[in-house]
Amino acid sequence: MDHSLPKDVSIRFLLVEDDTVASIDLECILEELGHSVTAVAATEGRAAEQLQRNPDAIDAAILDADLVGRSSLPVANDLRQRGIPCVIASEMREQQLRLLGFEGLTIEKPYSANDVAMALSRLSAA
Repeated sequence: MDHSLPKDVSIRFLLVEDDTVASIDLECILEELGHSVTAVAATEGRAAEQLQRNPDAIDAAILDADLVGRSSLPVANDLRQRGIPCVIASEMREQQLRLLGFEGLTIEKPYSANDVAMALSRLSAA
C-alpha cells in the first residue's frame, strides 16, 4: 500500500497522544494548517484499533513517545510496517529517542504551530 504524502493538500492524521489538552491543541494546530484529524488514540491498544479499522483514512500520524508511562515504540513500528509516515513527539531530545529505538522525524513538546508546520514540511518532503 502506497502511503506517500500528498503535496499541498490536506493530510489526514492519526493522533496518538495521552494528554487530552495536548491532543486538542495539536488537533487545532493541524486544522489551522489545513489538515484533518481522522482518528485519536490515547493508548497503544486504541491506536492499534484505529489502524485496524481505518487504515485507508490515515495518511500520517503524530505519535507521543510515551503513552501513560509506556513506550509507544510498538505503535511506531506498526505504522512503519504499514508504510504510514509518522512524527514522534516527546519532551525528550531526539538523541534520547534514537537510543530508545525511535526512527524518523521528531518534534519537541509542548506543541507549537511553528514546530508542527516545520515537521510537516519535512514529512511531506521525505
